[in-house]
Amino acid sequence: MLGYAPGEIAPHVSSWEYLVHPDDMPEVMQVLQQHLDGKIDSYETTHRVKNKEGEWQWIQDRGKIVEYDNNGSPLRAVGTHLDVSGRIKTEQSLAKRTDQLERANLELDEILNISPVGFMSFGANNISTFYTPRFAALVNINDKILGISIGKAKQHIIDNNKLLPARPEQDTNEFIIYNREADKVIKIRTTSSGSQSQPAQLMAAIDITQEHNLDRMKTYFMSAASHELRTPLSSVCGFSELLLESADLFSRDEQKEMLRSIYTQAMSLSAIVTQLLDVSRIESGLKPTPHPETFDLSKHIAQLISAFTPRERNHSIEYACGEACEINSDPEFINRIITNLLSNACKYSEHGLTVEIALKRQQLKERDGYAIRITDHGIGMAKEDREKVFDKFFRADKSRKVQGMGLGLHITRQLTDALQGFVCLDAGEDGGTVAHIWLPEEIEEKSDA
Repeated sequence: MLGYAPGEIAPHVSSWEYLVHPDDMPEVMQVLQQHLDGKIDSYETTHRVKNKEGEWQWIQDRGKIVEYDNNGSPLRAVGTHLDVSGRIKTEQSLAKRTDQLERANLELDEILNISPVGFMSFGANNISTFYTPRFAALVNINDKILGISIGKAKQHIIDNNKLLPARPEQDTNEFIIYNREADKVIKIRTTSSGSQSQPAQLMAAIDITQEHNLDRMKTYFMSAASHELRTPLSSVCGFSELLLESADLFSRDEQKEMLRSIYTQAMSLSAIVTQLLDVSRIESGLKPTPHPETFDLSKHIAQLISAFTPRERNHSIEYACGEACEINSDPEFINRIITNLLSNACKYSEHGLTVEIALKRQQLKERDGYAIRITDHGIGMAKEDREKVFDKFFRADKSRKVQGMGLGLHITRQLTDALQGFVCLDAGEDGGTVAHIWLPEEIEEKSDA
């Protein structure tokens, strides 16, 4: 078995010790000693021994002492050696493969746990067998969905959520739900997997809330932009047509009034186009770059208010500031910030109400600066909307009674951030809305590093 001829191995313990692998010797000696001590009737070990070519070969060694001398010392033993190298190699190979599979399963579990996509599998006869925690969270299900058909699973998912209308480009193997509990829109797609002999189905779920909201924003933008552009364009075209065709029928004062309306609406169109260009630049990664200069902020705001003529309603503006306020900032950015906020305050206030604006020095986080507060006494705003209004195209007024595309406050925040300040909205003490702006006394230069 080991390649030795009879007589080549001396019948002595030293020969046996030479042949047994050193790493296996302690265990072999332990089992043998237990037998010598009478603790076990026979001994059995599986260990490596050296064959004639010097290679290690696995054997199963079984033996028993069958004769003792008068002193009780072992005199003769019988036993067998069985070559089990093939079996051991197979067991080692299986153990290695099992370890690899276990590690692969652990890695797969980790991948599935961190994957944004949730999965549910269907085996024989399209019966559900497994789903990932991510899938359960996305579609709001529990273990009741296991062991049922793919059709019943789909219906269970729909019953637990809200099925949304199919989109034109939607695949027939897809459906979209709204998960009310998570406030998310989920797309679910069913695909075939497995083999021809063992076909299976896989259901994949992914969060498309952001994509869904972008689609809604795009639709809203198209509607809002067409509405906002059509209104001033109608006035421009209408008055222009009257002047071109029937100018002689109107007095000079009436003609001036028509021209004033044309100019006002043209400026409105220009403001809309400017907002669209601003958002386009911001979305393309071109953040507003301020060009600071030193000026009196108090006097600058006073001049801005005197030139401010809100189109929507007749409002009075009260300004409170009792001292000069020197600032190093971008005056054009400040113009647009305050104009946007004043315009909103007037839009959402009833005819004739007062809008208040106050300016004072205020230190923030050990940095000198100025706080500007603009207060209106209008319809106010829900608490949950006060941060959302700074998002693109968001309108607190869902009725669309007030003109606008929902871009002004988004641009206002971008400009305020560029000036290293901040802007937020709060509720007024007696209704209405308060806009808070804080601007640093001087813009700090930031290194590119």
